Amino acid sequence: MDQDRPKRPTFRSVKAAGSHNSPEELFTRLSGRRKSHGYLRGPQQDVLRAYTQVANASDIALELPTGTGKTTVGLLIAEWKRQSGQRVAYLALTNQLAGQVLTEATHLGLDVADLRGNKEARSYKEVGRFTTSAAIGVSTYSNLFNINPLIDECGLLILDDAHGAEQFVSDHWTIKIRRSKDGPLYAAVLADLRPAIGDGQLYAIKSRSIIGKVELIDVPRAPDCLGTLALTLAASDSDAVRFGWRVLEHRLKACLILASSSEIVIRPLVPPTHTHAAFSEPSQRVFMSATLGGKSDLLRAYGRLDATVIRAQSPQWGRRYVFVPGVHTSRERTVRLTGQVWDKLSPRRAVLLTPSDRVLQRTVAELTAKMQHSPATVGASDIADTLDAFVDADDVLLTLAGRYDGLDLPDDQCRLLVMADSPLAISPLERHLTERWKLGPIFRRRERTRLVQGMGRCTRSATDFAVVVWLGQSLASIASSPSRLAGMPLELQREIKWGVEQSAIAAAHPEDFVEMVSQLLSAPEYREEANNAIEEVNLSGTDTSAPEYEDLGADEVRFSRALWDEDFDLARGTAHRIADRITSPELAGYRAWWWYLASSAAVFNSDSAASVDALRRATSCGVNSGWLRLALRSNDSVPPVSAREPHAEAIWDLIDEWGWAGPNFAREGARCVEQLSDRAHTQFHQGLEGLGRCLGADVTRSTEQGSPDVVWTFAGDIHFAFEAKTEKLPGGDLAKKDLLQAKGHRDWVAKRLSNSPTSVIEVIVVSGASTLHPVADTFSDGLFHLTPHTLAGWAEQTVEALGELRLLFVPYDFAEVVDKFSAELKQRQLDFTTIVGKLKATPLKP
Repeated sequence: MDQDRPKRPTFRSVKAAGSHNSPEELFTRLSGRRKSHGYLRGPQQDVLRAYTQVANASDIALELPTGTGKTTVGLLIAEWKRQSGQRVAYLALTNQLAGQVLTEATHLGLDVADLRGNKEARSYKEVGRFTTSAAIGVSTYSNLFNINPLIDECGLLILDDAHGAEQFVSDHWTIKIRRSKDGPLYAAVLADLRPAIGDGQLYAIKSRSIIGKVELIDVPRAPDCLGTLALTLAASDSDAVRFGWRVLEHRLKACLILASSSEIVIRPLVPPTHTHAAFSEPSQRVFMSATLGGKSDLLRAYGRLDATVIRAQSPQWGRRYVFVPGVHTSRERTVRLTGQVWDKLSPRRAVLLTPSDRVLQRTVAELTAKMQHSPATVGASDIADTLDAFVDADDVLLTLAGRYDGLDLPDDQCRLLVMADSPLAISPLERHLTERWKLGPIFRRRERTRLVQGMGRCTRSATDFAVVVWLGQSLASIASSPSRLAGMPLELQREIKWGVEQSAIAAAHPEDFVEMVSQLLSAPEYREEANNAIEEVNLSGTDTSAPEYEDLGADEVRFSRALWDEDFDLARGTAHRIADRITSPELAGYRAWWWYLASSAAVFNSDSAASVDALRRATSCGVNSGWLRLALRSNDSVPPVSAREPHAEAIWDLIDEWGWAGPNFAREGARCVEQLSDRAHTQFHQGLEGLGRCLGADVTRSTEQGSPDVVWTFAGDIHFAFEAKTEKLPGGDLAKKDLLQAKGHRDWVAKRLSNSPTSVIEVIVVSGASTLHPVADTFSDGLFHLTPHTLAGWAEQTVEALGELRLLFVPYDFAEVVDKFSAELKQRQLDFTTIVGKLKATPLKP
């Protein structure tokens, strides 16, 4: 009988939940771990013990600097929770990084399920092991922040390289319409928003010559345009809209709309992650990073109200030899020297990090033009699954925009890292807030975090080393400012300070600079000498960041949640409370921003009195005042009078652009004076543009037929149009056609740049000749005259005055000293009244 019975499969037993008291104890019981993982390092033990004390908290942030074994810590926590019966997922930025996690899990002897890729590429068996909690699911953020997330119904989420994933989070609730890819849709959306766009804004948005400027569309003052916008977006079949519209469809009032010459972005201020069950419903989220920075930035990025922060106390930094030649020499020479360093590498592999694609493309073109050994270039998409395209090649440059975290290139995989321009503002929203609202003081913590993260990409252990070259005026300004460096790890501050001093060689003896860098890479005894010198560097200065920004993160999340949930009264009250708590002088722009948001929430709550009151308070802060006054005018209100110079902010921005340190300021100033001394039309027009910017004007230089050569536009809708006749020498006459051409500029300005019928438009003829042909006399009324010599002299005086202001205000932020800065402008005859007086001093017809 028995031998006739069919063979039956053995039933699988249901494993009991693990009973380890802690992840650290679990580690000691892992029989399958390799010899390379025979013990836990000190920082790993410290963090795991601290975690055990708060193991039931909803949100925990762990900081384990490079070289301290962050992945192992995350996997041990994940396995400890999984053995208690929970479904657990470990998320990485890319498939390649997820692969590293899978490898590390194998070394520990842990059960993991490979959930990389899309549903067509994944194994159903692996998905089953994850969903039944038989294994830790290892995947990428894109499989969590998704309309149909694979990572769902978890008890625990491990979120690795948490800062690097901010973009994945915000992108889930973002619509990006790029002009280059969706031109007709871009134009249609811009037309829908036109009622909310000022004329000056529209010119800046449409002008491809104004690169990088991001305008906020004041939709609350023209809410009817949201209806037509919704119709356009709903009808679009563009990939740029399809998925974002599914989550934003009924929430446009909760979104900011930002526009530039390259794209339109629609997104909430803070991502409403409380509405995404796959992220919000797990009982715990563990955020891991090598450099956490401030807790508040993590809350804002992930829409959380609180987090318990645990930091490893024993970071194991590698050695970075940081060079900043731009403090001492021109960008052109810095680029050339970097190219020469590249040519001496063996093997020739380097990483280039930039804050944006625009900066990336420009820098790649500059660098490769100076390299004798031209490299192949690979980007983020080329290393999404594996680093082989980079680490297995010679003569290759890895180019990454906005990617300061989530890249491991240890030892000889890469010894040269180039960073171009400051990562103060990466996204369009960050660029707008720093440029228009002067939120630089509060974004500097993010800037430091990104710089620290970026400089750790090629030094992955305590014995690793790499050369880091900083390119760009913004990084030169950071390197030469103790207050900007404060808050970075002390070791990194020493490395930068040492490197700035060595970089002086680049100006005096460029060939020695190249040899110094080459020898650091090839000669251990030379590195030892440098290491000893770095250790002897003395440091001074502390982090003086205003506390409000760090304290208000949770309230900002509450405001955004209320706006998303259409509780506009709660949103207005929360924004009001935030603005009231911001008292530091350097955060005046931050205060103005929150008064503006309070006003916007009041509009949607149909409370016009509260809206106007908040706008008045915003305007009185003295930052972005011109734009806020326009918003007030749309409420038929009279803006408050301010004693601050209306063009002070623009002059400050120019000094900041030219640099608070380094030779770039002097070079730009000299160029402006030189161009105004040149009779050639193009050069002279560029000089007029430069002088206008020095004087705080918004400058338009159009090549359109019949347009003025240059227009200076000041706050209050005041315009000065220039018709340059530099070929008219002293002793000559101005002809009738010259004056008629100049007079026609009023109509051009009124049509393209004016915001209202009451705008002021003056026209200035620039020429060596000041006498009129008898026929022209009748047509000279209302025109003013300046000579090229007068303008060149004015430029020279202005540049000198700006240089004095640069030295006087270098340690400060604009919002902190706006009143004093205005007073100094007046003392140097750079106040608005004096500027207008000089422009109108000589009527063409006495």
